[in-house]
Amino acid sequence: MLRLLLTLSLGLLSLPAPAGKTAAESALREILQAERITDVSYKVHEDGFVHIVFSGRMMEQDYDRVLDRLNRHPEIPGVLAARETDVFCRP
Repeated sequence: MLRLLLTLSLGLLSLPAPAGKTAAESALREILQAERITDVSYKVHEDGFVHIVFSGRMMEQDYDRVLDRLNRHPEIPGVLAARETDVFCRP
């Protein structure tokens, strides 16, 4: 029984990453390239959910358009987006 559990555990550890992350990241990169957006920071989670921060210099209508494209893409299950601000704290 222990040998069976060990075999199953090792098999699970060697599974490839879920397709969700790979597909979502490809979709995200495709949209960013099509929109010519380079000043951005993002993280794609294993389930394909995207956290993304755009430059504060990005125009509101551009931000809305890109966010709409990301939200409508079938390979991206969800998006949490923001734009940077120019507010800085000084000690």
